[in-house]
Amino acid sequence: WLAEVFGFEAFRPSPTSPDGTPLQRLLVERGLRGLSTFGILPTGGGKSLCFQVPAEARYRLLGQLTVVISPLRSLMKDQVDALHHRMPHARAIYGGLPALLRPEVLAEVASGATGLLYLSPEQLRNASIQRLLAQRELGAVVFDEAHCLSQWGHDFRTDYPYVLKAIRGIVEAEGAPMPPVFLFTATSSHDTTTEVRAHAEARSGHAVALLDGGSARENLATTVLDVPEARRLDVTAELVREHLGAGAAIVFCGSRRRTEEVAAELTSRGLATVAYHAGLDADERRQRQDAFLAGAHRIVAATNAFGMGVDKPDVRLVVHLDMPGSLEAFLQEAGRAGRDREPALAVLLWSPGDAEARFALGATSDLGADDL
Repeated sequence: WLAEVFGFEAFRPSPTSPDGTPLQRLLVERGLRGLSTFGILPTGGGKSLCFQVPAEARYRLLGQLTVVISPLRSLMKDQVDALHHRMPHARAIYGGLPALLRPEVLAEVASGATGLLYLSPEQLRNASIQRLLAQRELGAVVFDEAHCLSQWGHDFRTDYPYVLKAIRGIVEAEGAPMPPVFLFTATSSHDTTTEVRAHAEARSGHAVALLDGGSARENLATTVLDVPEARRLDVTAELVREHLGAGAAIVFCGSRRRTEEVAAELTSRGLATVAYHAGLDADERRQRQDAFLAGAHRIVAATNAFGMGVDKPDVRLVVHLDMPGSLEAFLQEAGRAGRDREPALAVLLWSPGDAEARFALGATSDLGADDL
C-alpha cells in the first residue's frame, strides 16, 4: 500500500530506532498490528502516513473505521483534500461543516463508505455522532497533534480529555473492545509526553508504547538573538532579505495588531507582506493562506492562528518577533520552515524581560471559534 496508494517506494530513512530501523516503518507496523503507540517525529517527518497506511489496511481488509481527532478545521480539510485521489473514503466532520454537506457525510459514514474520519474533539459531545460511531466497527482512535491534549485540554478546549471516555462508552455499550489508541506529534516536551501518555493509558485501558524520534531536524537551524524591541523590525527585514531567496518566510507575532503593523512596515521597505490572524473573516484567511501556499504571497506576518495548518515545502525562514507561549508552540511554528528538507532557518528574537511579559500574558491563542 505504501507504493500503490501513497506513491512512496520506501519509508523515510530517519529518524531511526536504536537498531537503525526507520521509525516511520515501526510506527506503521505497530498500527497494522493494533498496538497503541505514542509517536514523536520531527515536523515534516511524515507522521500522517503513520496512521493513514494502517487506516487504509483496516478499511480494505476489515471494513473498519479509523477516527482521527484533529485540532483545526483547516488541518482536517487540507488532509482530506490531499487524500482525495489516494483515499477517497476519507471524510471530516467539524462544527463549521456546511449544513447541506453534513447529512451526506453522516450517511457515507453510516453506510460503511468511509474508512477514515477526521473529527474535532467537540463532536464527541454530539449524540448524533455517538450514535453514528456506534454503527461502525472502530479500528483505531488517532490523535493528530497529540500535544493539544495537554496544551489545550486543561482550559481552552476541555472536550479534548473527554474524547477517549466517550469512545469507550460507545464501544462498551455495543459490547465491542476498546480500539487501540495512537498519538502523533512533532512537538512534545518531556512533561507533556508523560501527561498525554498517562491520560491515554488510563482512559483506554491499553499500554501505550513511546517511540520518540525527537524534534530535531538536520536541515533546520535554530537560533536566538538578543535584540531590543526598537531594533526588531530592522533585524527581521535584514533576515528576510538574506534568507528569503526564491522561497517564503513567516514572521510570527504576539498579537493581531502586531501582524498588521509588521506587514505594513515590511511592505514599506520593499518586502511585500500580508497579515494573517483570527480577526480576519474565515474567507479572507483562507484566501490569504491559499495565496501563500501557491506562492502569490511570499511573506506572511501571522499570529499562532497560522501554525499547524500550514504545510508549504519551501519556507526558508521563520522569525518569532515575540516570544511564543510555550516550547511546543515554538517547535511547531519553527517547524513550518524547511519541509522540503532543504536548508532553512528559525530565529527567535528575544531580550531580557520578554519571558516575564509572556508569563504575565499567559500562553494565549489567537484561534477563533471558526478555526476549531
